Amino acid sequence: MRGITIEAAYSWRMEDSIGSIKKDKIANFTIIDKNPYKVAPDALKDIKVWGTVFEGELFPNEIN
Repeated sequence: MRGITIEAAYSWRMEDSIGSIKKDKIANFTIIDKNPYKVAPDALKDIKVWGTVFEGELFPNEIN
């Protein structure tokens, strides 16, 4: 998870504006139906995406 969040932001030198949810940062994130830290590794592929928040607007996943 860190590799696609704060570590990615560091690699782009954008850690002050993206990569974590904090005041004054851009909060684009995906909402999933299970905690990836609490499922078996082989079940990660089965986690469903509920939606995405992009620039403050909710975009529900209409495929599920």
